Amino acid sequence: MNLMTRINEIGNDMVACDNHCLRIALDLRKGILPRCLILETKDREHGKGSIIVGMNPGRSKEPERKFYRDNGQTYEQVIAYWQDHIGYRRKYYKRLRALVTDLGLKGPILWTELAKCESKDTMTVQELLPAFRTCTQSYLQKELQAVPSHWPLIAVGNESYKALAYIFTRRAVIGVPHPTGSYGHFESLFDTKDRLLPKVKMPTKDIVNGKSGKAVWLTVKQKRG
Repeated sequence: MNLMTRINEIGNDMVACDNHCLRIALDLRKGILPRCLILETKDREHGKGSIIVGMNPGRSKEPERKFYRDNGQTYEQVIAYWQDHIGYRRKYYKRLRALVTDLGLKGPILWTELAKCESKDTMTVQELLPAFRTCTQSYLQKELQAVPSHWPLIAVGNESYKALAYIFTRRAVIGVPHPTGSYGHFESLFDTKDRLLPKVKMPTKDIVNGKSGKAVWLTVKQKRG
């Protein structure tokens, strides 16, 4: 079974999930679906791949919800909406795609989350922990069994980094600040030509070359004013 087929199977199971974890939003009648599991292969069919893991999807807006109500609450439509409206337009994806490419990870990208459902309101990590535990066991574990073991995990944000580093000790993990954060930590990883600073890339060299089990957090010390 090839990777795309396996991810599609997991995605179909994901959209059909009926766990209704505490403090998450899931209502197919309203077009609120589990989502953010995408295997991107367009123009990325050669070289080592990567798995980019966020915390959980942001709050969906009415146009997206209406799309699912009108076209069907299926994984096929989740992919279609991502391709047409999200994956090549939003800064989150464009910035992280540029980062992994600059690291030398030019193969496919598996975009995923610790939890696949959006939260009902603004929640703390502690409040969402039961959903993270359930969803990681139900889906993320299976995703990582499907992808090559030498693909590193790119953890988006400090909490995602800590979770992945603790749970998947045999996997290489690279933690990065959130690409749309307001403090500029992600932007500080790059020079004026939008290339990763050499001192940022250096700690990832062993991981890109295939070393497993290593975890690094990418950061640049902020100057004190």
